[in-house]
Amino acid sequence: MVELLVVVSIFTIMLAAAGGALFTTILGNDVVSSAIAVKQQGDFAISQMSAMLRNSSRVEVCDPAEGTTSIKILNRDGGSTNFKQDTFTVGTSQYQRIASEGSKLSGGATVIELTGLTDDTVQVTDISFICTNAPREGVGTVKIQFTLQNITGRKTTTKTFTTSVGLRRY
Repeated sequence: MVELLVVVSIFTIMLAAAGGALFTTILGNDVVSSAIAVKQQGDFAISQMSAMLRNSSRVEVCDPAEGTTSIKILNRDGGSTNFKQDTFTVGTSQYQRIASEGSKLSGGATVIELTGLTDDTVQVTDISFICTNAPREGVGTVKIQFTLQNITGRKTTTKTFTTSVGLRRY
């Protein structure tokens, strides 16, 4: 009888240890997945904005002194693009994302399209565009900075993204 009690006790301890290790692994995987998702979303948004800014004809709206939460550029095709914070809803909660609002001519009419550069798994905070003037040329450099935070999963992951984009002169 004592032997059976010892075997059951040892088995219970081993089962509890295995369950704890499994729970820790699952929780750690959630943290890593959240961090990867936030990084991928931020990298995509910053690369899209950088490429469009670099290839734009000019910056139309940007407050150089204080920075601003949106920036409007004139594209080489004659259309314009406005990068800004946009509100989206998940359930009953409202969050902010980075969006690209573009206008283009289609059949003689101007068509406005709003495209999210980040999806509904992250929200953006503290977005700013700071324009630096180049001598005699208008805007020369745009500093883009924003913070993303995941809104899904058990653990919160926050990351700040920053880059400076030099505008081309054609």
